[in-house]
Parts: sequence; structure tokens; C-alpha cells
Amino acid sequence: AGSAARLLLRRVAPDAAWAAALYLPDALVLHLERHDPRRALSADNVDEFATLVEEIDHLVTFAERSTAGADVSLLELEWHAAISKYLTLTHFAARLAGASQVGEPVRAFIEHRVFHAGEFCDPDPDVRVRYREAHRLGLLFVRRLRDQAIAERVTALRRFHRASAREKLEHYG
Repeated sequence: AGSAARLLLRRVAPDAAWAAALYLPDALVLHLERHDPRRALSADNVDEFATLVEEIDHLVTFAERSTAGADVSLLELEWHAAISKYLTLTHFAARLAGASQVGEPVRAFIEHRVFHAGEFCDPDPDVRVRYREAHRLGLLFVRRLRDQAIAERVTALRRFHRASAREKLEHYG
């Protein structure tokens, strides 16, 4: 766990701004350099790329929320990141295939890797429960999103992103 990618946060002073740092282990960066997801997306790099997307999503979401003075829960951060991972991976896969959308086999592969394949090996059972719930909620959201007309998806994503953690649970949970 000491070598895992993560977002590191601390208050600069009480009631002051946050300092943030994104930690990416050398092994992760090296792996992505050797198995560049801009060239191919496969079992060789999908998990590492998803980790990169997740940590960037945590940073951007936390920065946006804290700048606006809004609270963000850990469940919301993980839920948001799960959706971002799925959308980013499907976007990359479609672009690599020269298509506007991915086919069902690719969609199923990405869905499995993002929402089902991960082991939550944190020793804290509450953390494992939070990750499982975030993935359950993320999968529910992307499946609902797929059922919408393409023109409605951007509006739905913006509405989801702007919603507070409580509003997300009430409307999308």
C-alpha cells in the first residue's frame, strides 16, 4: 500500500486552502510509458491507465469542490472516479478503433475491469465497503447513461458532476 498511487492532501493552515500532491509510483509511470494507452488499450495496461485516470479525477474533483467551498465525501470521490475511468477508457478504446463508440465486447471488458475486477485489499473493512458501493453506484450510473439519447448524455453528466454528494445519492443512488 505504501507504493500505491494516491492524492495527498493537507491544510496549509486551519480554515485555509488545501495543498495537494498527486503521487504516482515510478513503476506505474514506467509501465504506462512501456505500454502506452494512446497506442493500445489491453489487459497489459488498462488497470494502470485506470489508476492514473482515477487519481487525476480525485485531484480535479477535490480542487473544484474545495475552491467552490463545497464538501466532498470519500464515497463521492470514488464514485465520480469510477465513472470517469469508465468513460475515459471507452473513449480511448473507441478512438483507437477509429470508431465513435465501442462494441459490446470492448464495453464488457472495460466494465469488468473498472467495476468488477479490482481487489479491495485495504485492511479497513469500511474502506472496502465504500469502494464496493462506489463501484456499484458507478456501474448503475453508466448503464443508465447508456440508455439515454446521445444528445442527453452530456447534460446528464454535467448534472451529476454539479450535484452534491447528498443530491447524488438521492437522485442517482
